[in-house]
Amino acid sequence: MENIIIYGLITLFVIMILSMILNERAMQLLRPEEKERLLDELNDQRVYFSTYNLIVILLFLLLLLLKINLYQKLIALIICILVLISLIISINVLTIKKLKKIKIPYSYIRKYRFISILKYLALPIIIITGILDIYFNLFTELQKML
Repeated sequence: MENIIIYGLITLFVIMILSMILNERAMQLLRPEEKERLLDELNDQRVYFSTYNLIVILLFLLLLLLKINLYQKLIALIICILVLISLIISINVLTIKKLKKIKIPYSYIRKYRFISILKYLALPIIIITGILDIYFNLFTELQKML
């Protein structure tokens, strides 16, 4: 069970690709002027939030690779998880408010929510595989000591 985190990363990658495909299909529901409004209003927001998500996920993975005390690692991972969850919730609340403000059709907003939930599924998967990776590495180290 070495490097179980790789399975989580593969799952994360698959979910990201699937959400991009679904997002493109949802965009087809919009008229050209709605697409233009949507892209104009959310372009900066998408770049900033994507960057923040990437940074937090990279920090999470870096923490898994660091050779620090298990308790310090778990505390740091919990902090990363809480930051990521609060970031995701704030992104969705702000984005849905903005979609309603610029009068995007409800059919698109509904699909956007579904895509967001799909992305939420990636978070527990990467967290669980990260914790399992720590557990199996700790178990392996304990076996070596005995």
